[in-house]
Amino acid sequence: MNLNKALKTKVKLVSKVNKSYARFSKSNSVQVGRTQHFNPEEEKKAWEEYTDQLIELKARIFVANQPIYSKILKLGELKSRVSLLNQVSTLDGEEDYVPRGGYGVNPVVRNYESFMTVTSRDKEIESIEEEIDTIQSEIEEFNIATIIEDIKTP
Repeated sequence: MNLNKALKTKVKLVSKVNKSYARFSKSNSVQVGRTQHFNPEEEKKAWEEYTDQLIELKARIFVANQPIYSKILKLGELKSRVSLLNQVSTLDGEEDYVPRGGYGVNPVVRNYESFMTVTSRDKEIESIEEEIDTIQSEIEEFNIATIIEDIKTP
């Protein structure tokens, strides 16, 4: 299978791991006389098997990604940078501020000066997002072209 399909398989395996664990956890202890919808022994075994498959698949994906691992890391850091830049205050100029107490209290004028304006921040974010798109395209091409050995899934 190609790396792209392996990544989709990983998502499905994670879902199976979570579902089998939830069934095991929920059915492990039931009130005497109640109907048990799932066999906890079978669900525990399924959970363990899916987890083992997930570990094997993640390891194969990790090995296959080595040639582009720096791009994967860079992609994550660039996305983080965009998120953080979106949180940067770009307040600039005067702002009327009413101190605690509210009614009857004279507002105070506060002056702000920003190093990065909203316009310059947005331009930088746009530039980073273009770089993100380029890296994502390169990673997608690699994922489609890279073949890893299939793993057995039930």
